[in-house]
Amino acid sequence: MFQWLDGQSVLMRAPAKLNLHLQVLGRRTDGFHDLETVMVKLALHDTLRLSKLSSSSSEDPSHINLSVLACAPFFQQAAGSLPLIPTDERNLVVRAARLLQFETGCTAGADIELYKRIPVEAGLGGGSSDAAATLVGLNQLWGLSLSVTELETLAAKLGSDIPFFINTHTAALCRGRGELITPIPVRCNFPVLLAQPENGLSTPAVFKKWGEINAVSDQHSVGPILDALRLGKSATVSHLLSNALQSPAEHLSPQLLQLTSLLRKFNLPGFLMTGSGSCCFGLCHSFRQATSLSSHLRATRMARVSVSTLHP
Repeated sequence: MFQWLDGQSVLMRAPAKLNLHLQVLGRRTDGFHDLETVMVKLALHDTLRLSKLSSSSSEDPSHINLSVLACAPFFQQAAGSLPLIPTDERNLVVRAARLLQFETGCTAGADIELYKRIPVEAGLGGGSSDAAATLVGLNQLWGLSLSVTELETLAAKLGSDIPFFINTHTAALCRGRGELITPIPVRCNFPVLLAQPENGLSTPAVFKKWGEINAVSDQHSVGPILDALRLGKSATVSHLLSNALQSPAEHLSPQLLQLTSLLRKFNLPGFLMTGSGSCCFGLCHSFRQATSLSSHLRATRMARVSVSTLHP
């Protein structure tokens, strides 16, 4: 997950994720929702370069300086600035760095370069993965020697999905708010077609709509898809995809509904919206099918498109 560059910098990969199974079990007293979800990491990833703060970059030795660059395929420019993503305390990367400083008493700072490939408001976990990579990378850069368990505990304070990205497992069954993690073996892989409508979706808005339409009655057992992943039965996995948030999201986004209606016409083994949306994914028979369908989708101008596979 991390690579030392020169003793002064660490290079981190922050993978995207898919939810192959997502059930909302009910609203909790703390305002969150109890979930049961199967998450898998993708080869699609953001990259972070974390460097020790140079003496000339700031008078404050504990300063966290974040810069963000946009990269293909989901962003239009190849390597231009991305003003839509904040570089202050609103960004989970900065909040993760500050939390690590606070919890450990570390007074070191860092220069962080974030190269964004994972689209925002997509349900692909880009912000959560970036935060996890920051915790792991700065733990190494600052020589803090925190264990994986300690980092997962810190990650849970920042967000529900973040602990999943701390460890190196490809897939996990996550419960609670998403922070209770049970790694699961995956003995299959498949080309993945990713398609995101132009407009993203707000996670709170999707959960609110879920409550309004009372989607809790639509439940799917997680056992069969866990067995299929363990046994390497890709075709079975494709037929067992489920996401309780997809219907609420389609109520909120006509673009998403239009996209899922189109995907339904494709000869895909299975397709689904991931997380709270708005990105959809299709599990494909082959890379040839994935690339062919990606070209077709680009031509419709209905979505930004990429092809990936599970995290190696």
